[in-house]
Amino acid sequence: MNSTQISLSQSLLHEVDALIYVDTDTLFLAPLEHLWDHFSAMNASHMAAMAPEHEDLATGWYNRFAKHPYYGRLGK
Repeated sequence: MNSTQISLSQSLLHEVDALIYVDTDTLFLAPLEHLWDHFSAMNASHMAAMAPEHEDLATGWYNRFAKHPYYGRLGK
């Protein structure tokens, strides 16, 4: 998700009172278990989701340029 998508999500999700956004290159300054504590407290009114790197799969960086192994539908 790029900065434009993050900005748009704020206006599109106006009924959402809280959102945890973690990118793949996020550096945690506290134990990751603190984040998992939020997930363990979730109930039926909460949701967890993931999204691909790009909306247009033909423009994904990893499937075109990555030299390291990776997993998923765009994997080699």
